[in-house]
Amino acid sequence: MAKYSSTAQPEVIVDVLFEKGLLYFVIINYTDEVARNVRVKFDKKIVGVQGRVIISDLNIFDALDFLAPRKEIRVFIDVAQGYFARKGPEKLKLSVEWRNEGRKRFSRTIYHNLSIYKDMGYLGNIE
Repeated sequence: MAKYSSTAQPEVIVDVLFEKGLLYFVIINYTDEVARNVRVKFDKKIVGVQGRVIISDLNIFDALDFLAPRKEIRVFIDVAQGYFARKGPEKLKLSVEWRNEGRKRFSRTIYHNLSIYKDMGYLGNIE
């Protein structure tokens, strides 16, 4: 079993993934250290899944107590075409906070501009 340092610094980011016309938030711990108490706050309400789910209010963003080393969690936002048709926010500011095993706090602010995905084409399902 791996032993983690109580002084090491895990690094957590929240990225946006555009894949085959779908949009996702991806929570990533890209280090070999455990990240604890990961919290993500959005500056705007994000509504997705065909306008039926408030993505920014999902528990994953406010109750992620353990994020394993090198782990990523994808959170489906919506089909890009639908998200932009409903005039979803394009410029976002995310505040990400987490702790290491020694309970030291870390944070970062991440800015995303989803409008870069507006005019991107994609291949549909090909059989």
